Amino acid sequence: MATVSILEKNNRWQDDNPAAAILTKLEENPFASFAEMEFNYSQNWQPYDRVKALAALKKGKEPSLTLRTQTLIHWRGAIAKGDSRNTLTLGLTNQTLGELDLPRLIDYTLELAKLMPKFERAEISAEAKPGDFYKLEQLKWLPECFNSFLKWYHLINPLGYEPYFSREEMLNIPAHQVRELENGWIEIISYPDPLAYNQPEARAKVIEITNYLNAHRRDWQKAAAQVG
Repeated sequence: MATVSILEKNNRWQDDNPAAAILTKLEENPFASFAEMEFNYSQNWQPYDRVKALAALKKGKEPSLTLRTQTLIHWRGAIAKGDSRNTLTLGLTNQTLGELDLPRLIDYTLELAKLMPKFERAEISAEAKPGDFYKLEQLKWLPECFNSFLKWYHLINPLGYEPYFSREEMLNIPAHQVRELENGWIEIISYPDPLAYNQPEARAKVIEITNYLNAHRRDWQKAAAQVG
């Protein structure tokens, strides 16, 4: 499954609850209509009811809601409210991802991220276990703003990357494409095709970017200075 993960920190949607806007945006997704829902991973699927879903997200302290389609596209979306972070996790089959207009998928990810009150990071990946490649190549894990491993696509708020990297270091990442958006977020496309992660060119790019990032980590430099 290809996944799109969007995360925010330190907001349980109590003072600024975006549940209605997020549900609306999910319902407007360009892939398929949601037909079923479940709460809190209970596996008790029921017909999608927007009123009930919205009430749960607004009322509960830490509810989670998972939506899925009943079409050939196999599209799923999950919203989880946690104690210190909230997440949107979207999934679709790799075959569907290959048929999508990728700029449209990125635009949709950007639109969802803008709804999160304290957005930190988003990523799109079609690789199920990137950690296996990191272990094989003996690569060091990346910091939290990259969620440990390099993916095909990253969108990172300064709130996420500033503990680890400067703006200039982020903009100089040797990726396929790096750009700074108007709101200060930095968008990274590691290699051209998200389904080509097993190709030598993509693997070489993952190694190059990972080594670059780990060579510039402020948290490691600070730790080394304190030891010295």
